[in-house]
Amino acid sequence: MNLRDKSNKVIDLFNELDFEIYLYKQSTGIDCISHCKGECCNREDIYTTTLEFLPLAFMLFHQQREDMIDLIYSTERKVCLLYDESTGRCKEYNYRGLLCRSFGFSSIRLKDGSLSIVSCRHIKTAFKRAIESQINPIIIANYYKKLMGIDIELAKE
Repeated sequence: MNLRDKSNKVIDLFNELDFEIYLYKQSTGIDCISHCKGECCNREDIYTTTLEFLPLAFMLFHQQREDMIDLIYSTERKVCLLYDESTGRCKEYNYRGLLCRSFGFSSIRLKDGSLSIVSCRHIKTAFKRAIESQINPIIIANYYKKLMGIDIELAKE
């Protein structure tokens, strides 16, 4: 499978996740809080993989976005390059990675088998009751497994 095919598979996976998140939001009422200004993006401890950003790379290349390509290769910035500090939003929202898509709407399984939502303090406070109900939780590890199924090496890189 070539890189274009892998990129398309990632897009398919993201569409699947986006639909599951849509259903989750509908059933729980949980959503992002507008006043947080992207606190989840403005962190240095967010890690993603090369594979997650193949769709972004293809878009930047095809749209000849040299400005962004130059920024990627020249920056020493430690927070996400897609995060726009002036707006508190993502500059390339449709091309954000798996963690960015699932944050606030997915859960991890803890050692004791219980689930814990992966979200910010704003969401945990505003939607405490809905979170505790654990309605149709999205298990993010399932999507990382699917990502690895596309290309295990690029999903680790």
